[in-house]
Amino acid sequence: MHTGVDSVKVLCTVLGTVSFGAIFYTYHYAARIRAQLRELTALNEELQDKLSKEHHLRKSERIGRTRAERELRLTQGTLAAKSDALDTSTPTAAPMPERHIVGLQPYMFTPIGRVASCFSQRNGTPRQPLLVEAARAELALAAWVPPAAL
Repeated sequence: MHTGVDSVKVLCTVLGTVSFGAIFYTYHYAARIRAQLRELTALNEELQDKLSKEHHLRKSERIGRTRAERELRLTQGTLAAKSDALDTSTPTAAPMPERHIVGLQPYMFTPIGRVASCFSQRNGTPRQPLLVEAARAELALAAWVPPAAL
């Protein structure tokens, strides 16, 4: 026959075993979560590095492409002006001096304002308002632009 003391001992033993099992399970579960966190942190850092490199590559590619396009426009303008100056089909055309050839000395425009786009970068996507209705830009004109010019 079980006495009250024996029942308390059994109950304490069972509760101790269950508590130990819960603590053991929690410890291993936390260790597994920490390992997954370390893996995900390493993966996140790796992906951030790759993204940074890709962003830098795209930026340098765009700079090089725009520089090449600018040089091509200047070269085409120079060649067109020289071919017009050397064209023998119009005997009245006199060759223009070198400083007046279009493309050698580009005309500099003074900006009258700035446009702030909602796009962080240009990827060749056309800014068509019917495709992206929420896309808006802000035009800020310089203070010296007269209202009559609008």
